[in-house]
Amino acid sequence: MKSLAFQVVFLFLISHALFSQKNQNLKVLYLKDSNSNFTIDSLEAKSKNFKIFENARLSYGHENKPHWLKISLNNNDTVSQKKLLELDYAFLEEVNLFLVKDGKIIFKSDTVGWKYAYNNRVFKHYNPVFPITIDAKSSPTVYIRIFRRYISLLPPIKVWDEGDFYQNEINRKFIWGGFGGILLLASSFGMILFLVLGKRLYLLYALYVLMALFYCLIDKGFFFEYYNDGFLGFYKKNFRQLLMNLNILFTLLYVREYVFPNYKLKFWMLQIYRFCIFLCFLAISLLWFEKYSSENHIIYSDKAALLYPFSFIFPTVFSFYLVFYSYFKKIDVVASKFYMVGALPLVLFTILTNVRHYSLMPNYWFLEIEGALLAYIFDVLLLALGLGYRYKMLRAEKEKLLEEKNQNQQIALETGLKLQNQERSRLAKELHDGLGIDISIIKMKMEALSIDLEKSGNNYKEFNEAITSLDNLASDVRSFSHNIMPPDLERNGIAFVLESLVFNLQKLNSSIEINFTTNITEKLEDDLSQNLYFIAKELINNALRHSNASIIDVELMKENNRTELKVSDNGVGYDFEKALKNDGLGLESIKSRVALINANLKVIKKPSGGISHKIIHLD
Repeated sequence: MKSLAFQVVFLFLISHALFSQKNQNLKVLYLKDSNSNFTIDSLEAKSKNFKIFENARLSYGHENKPHWLKISLNNNDTVSQKKLLELDYAFLEEVNLFLVKDGKIIFKSDTVGWKYAYNNRVFKHYNPVFPITIDAKSSPTVYIRIFRRYISLLPPIKVWDEGDFYQNEINRKFIWGGFGGILLLASSFGMILFLVLGKRLYLLYALYVLMALFYCLIDKGFFFEYYNDGFLGFYKKNFRQLLMNLNILFTLLYVREYVFPNYKLKFWMLQIYRFCIFLCFLAISLLWFEKYSSENHIIYSDKAALLYPFSFIFPTVFSFYLVFYSYFKKIDVVASKFYMVGALPLVLFTILTNVRHYSLMPNYWFLEIEGALLAYIFDVLLLALGLGYRYKMLRAEKEKLLEEKNQNQQIALETGLKLQNQERSRLAKELHDGLGIDISIIKMKMEALSIDLEKSGNNYKEFNEAITSLDNLASDVRSFSHNIMPPDLERNGIAFVLESLVFNLQKLNSSIEINFTTNITEKLEDDLSQNLYFIAKELINNALRHSNASIIDVELMKENNRTELKVSDNGVGYDFEKALKNDGLGLESIKSRVALINANLKVIKKPSGGISHKIIHLD
């Protein structure tokens, strides 16, 4: 937080140094034309009525009256001077300049304003700029008539040498390009996250930042030549209002997605939210209608224009209410904190700007559009941190859920294997001690009956064949019970059972050499023995079926607290992880049994051909 505070202070100081230009030594006076009927002659007579203008932006409520500015220029040189007089604000309805000398008008400009075609301007610039010539050894007076609808506004006046003017333009665009680049990077950051993660929140963030960037650039007047005569059907200055309403619209959408991702709004809150969305769309529609009405000479009510500030203020207030509601109801406290801190400069800017409009406080440089840009930069960067934090938390939560899921699956698998081993033991005992004994008893009774029949001189071939079948059945039951769970595993241990398994498999597969080596002479724990037996059996079976090996080596060794089972062959080998994905059950069972006994599995593909499986268990 200390680092963030330092960055904010540093940004503020740099911005103040860059944006706050020193006022040129101009004595500027102003006078309100209450009846809209002043002429140059009447102004000359009212010289004493002019008030001092501090040459900083000055606004008056909804006066809807023209104002006059008065400047005295001096040229003490013996040659004439060419100057550029700039009014530092793009959106003025009407601006006229009069150059007066000895009470006579020596120059009168055409009317300049946002309502007039950009291409008709004598000097092509987004701000009203007038080229003037001051004769040698003369002191002309400049009168400027300014009219702005809704909120009367007097912008700063600057008189430039041509070289200084163009150098200032380069500096100004460089500075704005740098700050605009920050917002563009933030918007790109949101768009990239949206494309990668597919979450609508990041798209809304990117659009919110983009609209803020466009609004600041256009409110300053950049690209004025492109939208001054209409763009996408919106009437000149209304394109700026369009961007403001779109900014508010995306703010509403973003706030709901940001602080209420999994929360259902209450009914009345939802209705107000929908009404705010409707207001934004209605304002946008009326902006387009104003373009249509002005072209077709339809009288457009000034009262309808009140919808614009209402459609801006009401949704803004409600969006902040949603954030505070989320914070105090502990719906998403962290997200709410990020938004409240980030949006605080914007809220202060909005409040102080409106207070300034009614001359209730002096004008400061940070209440210009530069201040809004800085507030937006602070807002979007802090929100970017919030999004990054949210992404980190969601990712951590997702990883935690995945880990819990894997743990639950592992527990379920381990429990299943334990129950499976227990069931195998029970079933093997039932088959061997139950069904096997019953079959043996039936066989013995039938053999005794067969002897009695022979003594009486009767010999039934079918009877003897049934006895043989029972004998085979008893043998199959013993073999099946041994496969399920060898009874020797508990009595004699895994070394004896594996040696018997290898011996029997060697007899069945005489073309393959199967070797078994062990140094174990004592029994291992039952769980360890059972799982190592089934792992070895599965690996040997895989080698016989798939490896095309001529030699299979099985080793079971124990040294101190380390038990190691190794099954290797000289076959074609394979990729264990790939086979695990493609095949599944057999190798997955091996992996699960290894995890069940807390062992490690190492699968090594031999350079000379074949593969080695090593299971290492530490007591």
